[in-house]
Amino acid sequence: PLDVLVLDMNWHTKDAWTGYSFDKTLFPDPAEALGWLRSKGLAVAANLHDAEGINPWEERHAAAAAAMGQPNASGQLALRLTSKESVFALE
Repeated sequence: PLDVLVLDMNWHTKDAWTGYSFDKTLFPDPAEALGWLRSKGLAVAANLHDAEGINPWEERHAAAAAAMGQPNASGQLALRLTSKESVFALE
């Protein structure tokens, strides 16, 4: 049986190797898609390649920058997995 669906590399935008924003071509309504998968009893995971941090083109860049105490940041944000602020900044 299928218990967990892992979205590998291509679920996010393709501006770089990393990404945190859903590719709207593949997932026009990510919340609906994830809700449907969960309604089928599946846990969902997304493969992250976080070496490049959070880039300016990400939908949540401004909110992440503010959550990380860098509200005026316009460039790449380092994603520090040991920092609670950094980890929860993308929620």
